[in-house]
Amino acid sequence: MRSATPASKSCRRSDASRSWTRRPGSGSRSTLRGGACASASPSSSASAASASPGSCGACASRTSRSARPATGCATWDEDSRDPTVASVSFADPLWLVALLAVPLALLAYLHNRSRAKRYAVRFTGVQTLRVAAMGSSSWWRHVPAALLLAALAALTLALARPHQTIRVPIQSASIVLVTDHSGSMQAGDVAPTRLLAAEQAANAFIDQLPSAARVGVVTFSNTPDTVQAPSADHGVARQAIDSQSALGATDTGDALAVALALVHQGMKPAPSAIVLLSDGAWNTGQNPVVVATQAGRDRVPIYTVALGTDAAVVPNPDPYGPPLSAPPDPRSLAQISHASGGRAFTAQDGGQLNSIYQRLGAQLSSTERRHDITATFAIVGLLALVGAVVVSLRTVARLP
Repeated sequence: MRSATPASKSCRRSDASRSWTRRPGSGSRSTLRGGACASASPSSSASAASASPGSCGACASRTSRSARPATGCATWDEDSRDPTVASVSFADPLWLVALLAVPLALLAYLHNRSRAKRYAVRFTGVQTLRVAAMGSSSWWRHVPAALLLAALAALTLALARPHQTIRVPIQSASIVLVTDHSGSMQAGDVAPTRLLAAEQAANAFIDQLPSAARVGVVTFSNTPDTVQAPSADHGVARQAIDSQSALGATDTGDALAVALALVHQGMKPAPSAIVLLSDGAWNTGQNPVVVATQAGRDRVPIYTVALGTDAAVVPNPDPYGPPLSAPPDPRSLAQISHASGGRAFTAQDGGQLNSIYQRLGAQLSSTERRHDITATFAIVGLLALVGAVVVSLRTVARLP
């Protein structure tokens, strides 16, 4: 049973980006950089961040951006970008300052055009003047200037060496879902119960993974009691998830140790991660933070989800006693994720839990690929430059 002492929803943030990346010295194993805690709860307050290494700062709750306290923690709505959307970065961003020349050149061109209209020219060849005037007023005459500006912009961007980052599916990912089904998971603050909501979210998580992704399951209460090795047979994983009952204590450390051992059973190193869902601190077995530290050394991040609200209660084993308080303990879970290089989340209802699992599923089943697109901008710039020359010559040739 969980302690009745409410725990603040807290975390410690590190890197803002979360993606599968190669780490030096890790061979072919990949991991997800992280360490921040994203709160999915709609509460309107957050505590100040702690400076001690054993503790972690509080997560800002999901409120409006203007009212969000500056705690330094990532909130869920701030990091809910679509992970499949491509992004562009620059290796030499200082060259982007040169883009200021584009609007300056445009202003200079417009200024020269306005000055030219102020002067009248005396000319006796009226017919020739009429033809020239018609040519000078045509929009075609502005095309060379527009192409020159486009060439300047494209070549400047090429000098900045742009790279496009996209996410592509990982077919060999190995993910272990570790789910708490201790007595406090019978609380009904998350409809229909915490445990049933966790099962539904876990099944939805599996549904969005690539068919070749290997999924393992560890469920625990007093001890790890259901162990399913990572397999591409997702039906077996769903069976293990759906066979739980809320009962007993919370042996988080041993469950994580079993999950870590399952990850290492693979024939070859593959991108691996552990997703831990619980509602409170461990109260039996080995210290989970120690296991998480080892997972961090092995490049296996642990992503934790604290489920429940502070108002939750569960039945008292004493039939004559009052219901027992069963608040979640996100602080303990955030320490686990931080020690492993993962990330911590909090969820107070089924909708938030599903959103978190959906986000994690998209991230853990894909990896970032960078493509150098410098040549693309250079080619566009050169083509625009050649086009400006060709159009200029054609415009001059049209004059009598």
